[in-house]
Formats: sequence, C-alpha cells, structure tokens
Amino acid sequence: MVNSLSRSKANAGMLNQISQYFPMFRENLAKYENDVHHSSNITTADLTTMAKQGKISAQAH
Repeated sequence: MVNSLSRSKANAGMLNQISQYFPMFRENLAKYENDVHHSSNITTADLTTMAKQGKISAQAH
C-alpha cells in the first residue's frame, strides 16, 4: 500500500488489497471522492473504474 501511494496513483489491485485489510475503506473513499467532486454520486463500484483510469491519486485536494 505504501509503495503504491508513494507513486501517487492507486490502481485496482492496490484498491482490492487495501479493502481486504480495511473493509470500510471503499465506502469511505467513495464518500471522499463525492466530496472532492461535489456530490457526483460516485459509488464503490465506480472506484475500480476510476483506479484503472488513474483518477484516484494520493494527493490532497
């Protein structure tokens, strides 16, 4: 996880791995992404697609 975040982009594999250790991570990340994107209704299912497209970064917004 630390290696992936140090590269600043989350990929789908890293997202799955984190979710195994922290079950509520996806839900909290979806809430955060909705806040960042001003309530654009991003779901936990959308996170995998976003990760594959390189749209989830470790940079603070």
